[in-house]
Amino acid sequence: MISFCAMKWNLFLTLPLFLLRFRSARFLSGFFIGMLIILLISFAVAGVSWPGEYLRLLQKPELSPHVDGMPNLRGLFSGIPRHSYFVITYALATVGVVILNWFVVFRTASREYAMAATCISGLLITPHAYPYDCVLLIPFLVTLGFNTSSLPVRYLAVLVLTPVFSLLLWSHTWHTFPQCALLALLLAMALEQRKNRKSSISGAAGK
Repeated sequence: MISFCAMKWNLFLTLPLFLLRFRSARFLSGFFIGMLIILLISFAVAGVSWPGEYLRLLQKPELSPHVDGMPNLRGLFSGIPRHSYFVITYALATVGVVILNWFVVFRTASREYAMAATCISGLLITPHAYPYDCVLLIPFLVTLGFNTSSLPVRYLAVLVLTPVFSLLLWSHTWHTFPQCALLALLLAMALEQRKNRKSSISGAAGK
C-alpha cells in the first residue's frame, strides 16, 4: 500500500525518512516490490519513452495555475517578489519543515503519528499541490485528533479537517492562513514529541 505513494510522489518527498525510521525487512521488501510492479506496468502501458515525456510535462507552466491557492510553502510565499532573497527564504523554510518532520518521525513510536508528519511535511514542501490533495491528510488528522495528548495538536488537526481550511485557500486576503495552520500543526507535533521524550527520560531517571 505504501508503494502507491509513487503515483503522487511529489506529495511524499519526506517519505524516505519514514522508511529509514521504520525499516523492517518485510516492510521495505513490500515497498520495493510494489514499486517494481508499478514501474513494470507503466513501461508496459506507455512504452520506454514515458519518463522523458513525463519530465517534459512537469516543466510546463500551465500545469501549476493559481499558485497562491496551493496549500504549501510555494503558495505561502507566492506574494514575495522573485528576487534572490526569495530563493533563500524558500530554501530555509523547506529545510525547517524537513527538520521538524525528522524530529517527529524519529521521536515517535507510532507509525500513524509519523505518517501524519510525513504527509503534512510532504504537502508543505512539494512545488505542486492543490486543496484536493489535502484529502490524503484526513485519516491521519482523525488519528491525531483522537490519540494525541496535546491540545494544540488536537485543535489544529480538527481545524485543518474543516471546510474552512480549503475555502480560505481561494481567498485573496486569507489564502496564507491554511499554510500557516499546517506549519503550526507540524511544529506542535514536534513540541509534543519533545515533551514526551523529556517525560520518559525523567521517568527513567526517577526509577
